Amino acid sequence: VAFDGRAVNSATEVIASWAEPELSDAYDYGLLPNGLACMYKNAINRAEFTSIAIRLIESALGKSIDEVVLEKTGKSLDSFVQSYPFPDTNDRDIMAAYALGIVIGVGDAKGSFMPYRTLQRQEAAKMLTVSAKIVGIENTATPIAFEDASVFQAWSVEYIDFVSALE
Repeated sequence: VAFDGRAVNSATEVIASWAEPELSDAYDYGLLPNGLACMYKNAINRAEFTSIAIRLIESALGKSIDEVVLEKTGKSLDSFVQSYPFPDTNDRDIMAAYALGIVIGVGDAKGSFMPYRTLQRQEAAKMLTVSAKIVGIENTATPIAFEDASVFQAWSVEYIDFVSALE
């Protein structure tokens, strides 16, 4: 079923009313990868969120991700795909995000990406921060003070601060 702004795919896939405007805009701007636009109740995984980040960069810069990777790294996206940095995926969006510093592996001994693992808040914050900076968004506003800030991993604090301060 095509997205129509009302957000109904089936009896179990209804968008919460607070999310409708943003999802409608994301759909209109082409930010939702194929197959993700009707999965409103599922937790998003690392691969799906990576694809959204790539669509955001392409839309904001008006360029293909192949062009962006070449501009930012001096190497073709295909060279990153062929280098096969993760043993568990060779997805082009993930390779582009890796090339641009948006994602890294999960730190296991195998160097895995774990594309189907549920995305964590701190991972989302990093991906959004790096993507925002790639498209020229900077932020100097005051971040939100989270009650559970003590559980944030140290590497993620700057990213959570950046994203929480965006208006």
